This record gives sequence, C-alpha cells and structure tokens, in this order.
Amino acid sequence: MTTKATHLATLLGEQHHLWGAAAKAAECSPDLLRSATRRPELLSGLQWALLEARLGEKPGWLGTGAAWSPSHADTLIRNTRGRLPSPVELQNMRRANLRRLADTARPATSLSRLLNTSATMLADLMNPNADRTFGPKRARGLEEALGLPDGWLDREGEEVPRELRVRLEQYRVDAQARGAGARLRPHLPEGLAGLQPTPVVPGLLAIGGLLPLHQAVLAKYHDLALGGQLDEGFALELMGTLLKRAQAEVGVAPPASSSPAAASQA
Repeated sequence: MTTKATHLATLLGEQHHLWGAAAKAAECSPDLLRSATRRPELLSGLQWALLEARLGEKPGWLGTGAAWSPSHADTLIRNTRGRLPSPVELQNMRRANLRRLADTARPATSLSRLLNTSATMLADLMNPNADRTFGPKRARGLEEALGLPDGWLDREGEEVPRELRVRLEQYRVDAQARGAGARLRPHLPEGLAGLQPTPVVPGLLAIGGLLPLHQAVLAKYHDLALGGQLDEGFALELMGTLLKRAQAEVGVAPPASSSPAAASQA
C-alpha cells in the first residue's frame, strides 16, 4: 500500500537534488524530512499539505503513487526559492520553542529539573545571543527527554502535548509546596547542621537571636541554590555575609562556626 511517506520517498529517491527544495516546501530540515519518509507523523498535516501545494498538486496527491513529472521539479523550485531556513534560523526556532516550554513550566526551573540539567545551561539554550549552539543532535535529545515528537522543536506553532503540560504542572505544584515549606520552616543544607543547636527550633532561630526576616532571607538563598538559580558557593558566601551582619545588628558576636562557607568545608 502506497502512503504519502513512501510515495515521497520514491519520488525523491529518483530526484536526489530536490531533497533541499522539498524540505523548504515542508518548512523543516532535510534531515527531518528524510525521517518523515519512514515516520510520516513527524510532519504535521499542515506541512504535508504545504509540500503538496508547493509541488503544484491538490491535497491528497501524495499517497496516490502518481509518477514524477518535470513540471513538479520546476514548480517546487519556483515555489520554494529562498525558503530554506538557515542553520541559524533553525537554532532560533528551537530556542523560541524551548522558551515556550519554559513559559508553560513557570517557573522555568521546573523544566530544568525535568531535564536533569542546570537552569544556567537551559537559559543559554533559550538565549539567541548566547554562544552555546543548539544543533539537531541536542534538539532531538531534549525532545526524547521530554517525550516530544521527533522534530517538534524544529516546527513553528506546534501545540505542547497534553502529557508534557501535565508533567510540568506537577513539577510547578511540587516546587510551590517546597517553597511554602521553606517559608514555614527555614532550614540550612546538611553541611550547615552545626548552626542548628536544637531540633525544636528549626533553621537559624537559635543562632544569636536572629530575627525572622534574617531567617527568611537565608532560607531564600538556600532555595535558590537548590533550584539551580544561584551558584551554591556564591549562595554560601551571601549567607555568611548576611549572618555576620544580622548578628551585628542584634549585638551578638558570631560564634567561630557561624560562617556557612566554613561550615560547608568542615
């Protein structure tokens, strides 16, 4: 049985030089188009319709098994002149689609956690001015990790699959729950356990009579570090500076072990 995918593979198998023009017509990369001849679902219905239209045929022509004619090549080249996206344009499309996913996640750290990568690297991939490249190998890897269809990042305006939206929403809810817990019970990383003299008083409540505001700011630094939004070493430096200033404000000299950076190295 002839399908649109096998029909296209047969046609382009006889016209190797037209793969690029056909990819222009479908508004995708040549690699993705080659994959679509084996897995037609990689192209949307709109992309298949665009390909047929730019061949000068009506919808449904691909799949009939009709032979290639010289007019097809002329029509295809004429209709796709200048349409092939450059590698930079493809990268920018991937970045834009990744930003859409990050906007869906809200906060973006939910997406970085789901991908098991740093928020910094994810931000670089979404930044069109960053030096980090966003080639097809990386794009296919992200699609696989997120359960997206192959080539999803290369296409414009594709809907975010419902399954992924559900996963991102769950991560968002979990992040909110963790944040609420941190505000109610400020705590420090395991390396700073020496700053917690009793289990009855969580976090820094008993450290030199710190005020609730000081505790909340320290807990916020901690959460930002855990969420990948702040370098852990830098967070510890900030926490140590704040701890010294806070204790100075309440007129208590900091104990020898009150430096978060020192405690983390013990």
